[in-house]
Amino acid sequence: MDVEVLGADGSVLEAGSALLDTVDLLTWRYCPELADWQHVAAGIHVIASDLPGNVTTRVFLL
Repeated sequence: MDVEVLGADGSVLEAGSALLDTVDLLTWRYCPELADWQHVAAGIHVIASDLPGNVTTRVFLL
């Protein structure tokens, strides 16, 4: 699962992969590297795919 942190203008401020939680196998976690991402980010774009190659995306506005 890939994650993009979006700025107010829609630009990608940072991107990376979410990791599957080793205890709760239904939870994916992404830790942003941007120190003050909560103040500059306008949204989170999540891109998920399965083994056959089906892709779904969703944008969460902050």
